[in-house]
Amino acid sequence: MTSEQKISRMYRHFGESQSGKKCKDCSNLIKVERGNHRVSKCLVYGDTFSEASDWKRSHMACGMINHDYDGRPIIEICEPRHKADEQIEGQMVLPI
Repeated sequence: MTSEQKISRMYRHFGESQSGKKCKDCSNLIKVERGNHRVSKCLVYGDTFSEASDWKRSHMACGMINHDYDGRPIIEICEPRHKADEQIEGQMVLPI
């Protein structure tokens, strides 16, 4: 998923901010330590331990700029995970 696709999801859910501010100005953007480097994460989009939720500070802000959010992270809504014991269509199953 590209950075532009991630912010597009935010715009679809919350609209674009008309303030002219960027994500770096938002209280929902946090910096986290990942190994020996720091990355930005959007709390509304979701904070995973992978690059899938790394965030560009330079994006134009969405409508959630500096608003509290208590819903499900957008990444969970857009990319639901399969249950561990659920067989995925087309998945090969090896005999035990």
